[in-house]
Amino acid sequence: MNTTWILTTLLILALFAWHLSYTAARLHRLHTRAEGALAALDAYLIRRAEAATALANSGLLDPASSLILASASAESIHSDYSLLTLDWAEGKLALRELTETALTVALRETLPTSTPTNSNSPESDPIAHTIATHRRVQLARQFYNNTVSDVRRLRHTPLVRIAHLAGHATTPRPIEFDDDLTASPT
Repeated sequence: MNTTWILTTLLILALFAWHLSYTAARLHRLHTRAEGALAALDAYLIRRAEAATALANSGLLDPASSLILASASAESIHSDYSLLTLDWAEGKLALRELTETALTVALRETLPTSTPTNSNSPESDPIAHTIATHRRVQLARQFYNNTVSDVRRLRHTPLVRIAHLAGHATTPRPIEFDDDLTASPT
């Protein structure tokens, strides 16, 4: 009977240790996925700004619209606040979100409502290319924010908090900015 209790206790401890290890590895994978999604979002934001700059310089828009779009896209491109190097505790994330919201508003105000395309390749049409890169930004932001939700959900479980499985890793924050080109201006 004594041996049975010892073996049962060892089995329970081994299962608990395995569960801790599995949860820690899962949390690490989620953090890694969040970092990758953030890098992809940052790259897509730069591509969107470059596409907006190309559209502003293409001559397809009127001069006032081109100036508005070029100004917003230049601010986005030359922003010192890369998502990858931001100190999340500071207010720099809010500045980057405002910059990207300003670019979205500029795109919403300057893009024509109907976009006739005669080409199969969106790269040959600056308007279609800008819209396509904007859709990629929307998807990348949604994927990143979903991953952040998964990380936060796992980090808030009692096992992760009590066992301190997250270590000193910072909790990722969702990226929130206006990315809807169809919203009506207020």
